[in-house]
Amino acid sequence: QSDGKIIIGGFFTSYNGTSINRIARLNADGTLDPTFNPGTGANNIIFSTAIQGDGKIIIGGYFTTYNGISKNRIARLNADGTLDPTFNPGTGANSIIYSTAVQGDGKIIIGGFFTSYNGTAINRIARLNADGTLDPTFNPGTGANVSIYTIAFQSDWKIIIGGDFSAYNGISRNKIARVLNCINTFSSLAVTACDSYTAPDGAVYTTSGTKTAVIPNAAGCDSTITIDLTINTIDVSLTVKDPLITANASGAIYQWLDCNNAYAIIPGATSQSFTPSVNGNYAVKITQGSCTDTSACVQIFKVGVDRLNFDEIAIYPNPVSNELVIAMKENQGKADFEILNSMGQVVFRGNLKEISVVKTSSFSSGVYLIKIKNGNSFQFKKIIKE
Repeated sequence: QSDGKIIIGGFFTSYNGTSINRIARLNADGTLDPTFNPGTGANNIIFSTAIQGDGKIIIGGYFTTYNGISKNRIARLNADGTLDPTFNPGTGANSIIYSTAVQGDGKIIIGGFFTSYNGTAINRIARLNADGTLDPTFNPGTGANVSIYTIAFQSDWKIIIGGDFSAYNGISRNKIARVLNCINTFSSLAVTACDSYTAPDGAVYTTSGTKTAVIPNAAGCDSTITIDLTINTIDVSLTVKDPLITANASGAIYQWLDCNNAYAIIPGATSQSFTPSVNGNYAVKITQGSCTDTSACVQIFKVGVDRLNFDEIAIYPNPVSNELVIAMKENQGKADFEILNSMGQVVFRGNLKEISVVKTSSFSSGVYLIKIKNGNSFQFKKIIKE
């Protein structure tokens, strides 16, 4: 074992004068370890023991019970020697198991003289799942024609078998052969990708979630892996208020590009919003974390043209007595305005730049219209003179 203690199996019924049936654990100095308690143990020979990575013990042999419980030729023990009930071989092997070996993925190779396992015909070699059930993906064909006594793994998990056989799956092999073996070298994988992910088997995914991939190996068999996939996407949509362009993704790194110049970088244009100096087509490259994406190009054609948002012009007080204030937000350009009386006559003209104050004390009482003009656009606002 990893702690230096030793598991022994065989046909014995005592060790150093202490009664113990066919299996025992020794301390590193060879003395019997009394903390290992198999109860009445196996009722017949244990030919093979194999220790799993979790410390549990696989035993194979000619026995049909372990500590009084029916177990045909194979069982799994807990580290203290008790039977592990989670390992269920069913009716087990119909004859002797001479050798057991645990793979890196927890599956178990057994070899012996048996010709069936839990009622399924399989000759002298089989692979079991970690729970003791037969693994149907391992197919030895007609298997070995006589007993397999020993099993060993190579570094690539191919299997070396030795025994009395003279053929394996109908092919002449005298006493020794190497068998191809499918083994999952890993069972799960966590992946984070940008926009899409191409799995090892070629499948392309664009959404997060649990995926599976089947990967062929050099031996002509497959490994199935589970992929815990996270797909990160970047919002590359834009809000355009010509000529102002704003990237809707926040908290990112931005680089604005000139689409009319082969997506050339615009020096210094690295803010979330961008106002071009000339009309053209523009896009932005956005980086968030490890992901980078580029927006579609948008056309800007109003560089140098004043644009006025009439809804953002304030006129007060209304009704007015002596002074009328007309105000608009900064950076909206300029506009002209006229004040018309109820007869449609212009009683005042002016230019609007942020704030304009009009003396109205000489105006007659009544209703007036303010006509605000910006290029070819205009809008009327109504005021009352007290």
